[in-house]
Amino acid sequence: MDVLGKVLHATLRARFLPTLQKWKLPLQLGGFPACSTLFPTQYLREFQQQATSKRLSSAVLFLDVKSAFHCMIRQLLLGPIQPFSAGLKKLLEEAGCDVQTVWDEIQTASQKFLDEVPLCEKRLLQDAHHHTWFSVTGSGATFETARGSRPGSPLADIAFNAMMIPVLRHLHEAPLAD
Repeated sequence: MDVLGKVLHATLRARFLPTLQKWKLPLQLGGFPACSTLFPTQYLREFQQQATSKRLSSAVLFLDVKSAFHCMIRQLLLGPIQPFSAGLKKLLEEAGCDVQTVWDEIQTASQKFLDEVPLCEKRLLQDAHHHTWFSVTGSGATFETARGSRPGSPLADIAFNAMMIPVLRHLHEAPLAD
């Protein structure tokens, strides 16, 4: 079953990829055809070396979203979006966030994403999200989950890239500080 699941996810990835490639930004690297996830690392190293050799200032913003990604990404992309837990609401409020605004932005982004995906691919992706099972070694039971994305899933990198597009656009459009 593990192989069958990976083949299905790879097929879904291939069907969704043309839509994602229309959305991606020019320097959004890794996880696309002919551009492995290792390429951005090499690209950044070369960029840093070139900047240093030309005595230019440079900076790289690295966000480690691995654990958050695998816990939340499918939920945000394919819904239904569960209400914020009391603990998360408290953390957001303590950080000075308007919880309702954050909630509204998440729902708007999720809906916009789903509106732009062709109907057939959208339904296939939602089915894969809502009907995902796993087993635990030593147990004969099968469990269903609708949360998170398993590391190594062919859908994981493409879901990550889809979620990062609005974030990257926001960063690109943000005014530069003096």
